[in-house]
Amino acid sequence: MDTSLANSLRSVQTNVSEATGFAPGAIAFRRDMLHNVPVTFDFDSINNCRQLQERCIQRINSKRISYDYKLGDQVMKKKFEYTKLDPQWNGPFPITQVHVNGNITVRLSSSQ
Repeated sequence: MDTSLANSLRSVQTNVSEATGFAPGAIAFRRDMLHNVPVTFDFDSINNCRQLQERCIQRINSKRISYDYKLGDQVMKKKFEYTKLDPQWNGPFPITQVHVNGNITVRLSSSQ
């Protein structure tokens, strides 16, 4: 059990993060986790990259429209495969349940 935990910890520490480009263990210990060599970081560029990503996410989310669905509302379902002259949406379908996390359950047919 101890060796499996140690192997898991090592794999997490040596896995290179997509956000920073470095392994978490290398950032924490300032040494490469596979080879015994020192590693230097430019934390300003890492922070600038993260701030740029945050700004992009905020810009994309600013275009979202917040809406609280209610029981009995009707929604349309988008068709992802359609021909040029066919409608892109199916529906309307009634909402049968609104979940706490914002997801909804709809009745797609009269048999449900």
